[in-house]
Amino acid sequence: MKSNKGVPTATIKLNNQTVSCVVDTGASENLITKQTFDRFRKKPVLSPSSTAIFSYNSEQKLSVLGCCATNTTHKENKIFAKFYVVDGNKSCSNLLSGATSEKLGLTKFLNQIKVPAELYRGFGKIKNIKVKLHIDDKVQPRFQAHRRIPYHVRKDLEKELKCLEE
Repeated sequence: MKSNKGVPTATIKLNNQTVSCVVDTGASENLITKQTFDRFRKKPVLSPSSTAIFSYNSEQKLSVLGCCATNTTHKENKIFAKFYVVDGNKSCSNLLSGATSEKLGLTKFLNQIKVPAELYRGFGKIKNIKVKLHIDDKVQPRFQAHRRIPYHVRKDLEKELKCLEE
């Protein structure tokens, strides 16, 4: 896997043809552009698709022309994967999903460590332990002015203080 301008890319084979894809572990579907699909010598069957696909953090649908299933290979790993063909401009690129990239051995998802909830209850108070603070009597105490309350929070703070007084 290579990184092109901070974007991880991988060269894979689709239908025995070399294709460069952006590896996006957050993507749920595989995408290829119409230009990439048109370059295939032996084109896979393009099935109509009613699936709505959105770009990350966008409300505008991508123009899906259909989907095709094809042999996908990276080094010795070979799988059969579904790709959606999108009508994109030159700035659009081929996209490899997290699941497919893991099956091809490009990425590896590690399980997060699960910590039992009973370890993180309460305020984190240490009980039955006495602490001795070593204070240097030679050091002169300093006064620090309180931090000003941001203007946009003042009204809410005043309301909260009134509620606490009652």
